[in-house]
Amino acid sequence: MRIRDRIRGSRVEPARGPKGRPRPGKADPHFTHKQAGHTWSYGDGKIFIDGHDINPVISEEEPTISTLVGLASGLGGYKKKVGTMGRRGASAGKLMGLIDALLEKIL
Repeated sequence: MRIRDRIRGSRVEPARGPKGRPRPGKADPHFTHKQAGHTWSYGDGKIFIDGHDINPVISEEEPTISTLVGLASGLGGYKKKVGTMGRRGASAGKLMGLIDALLEKIL
């Protein structure tokens, strides 16, 4: 099963706008990466996959192994991509630190 399907089936819901409509997280377009049919992005101190914050998925009481393996693989690819983007500065450093923290949490 794809990561997107697992996220949709979990208790995680996208943020709601003023009229109750889902709104995607505010992502920095400089750190957007498409990988295996998913869009990885970073904004507001969070990592998003297809507009959903991945931290609640990792923090569920009993996330499935396949979900965690898929997220770890995706985060590893995202980290490689961010490293090759040549971006420097506080945002890139925070993103790399957040990816490392989420990978550690998965482990």
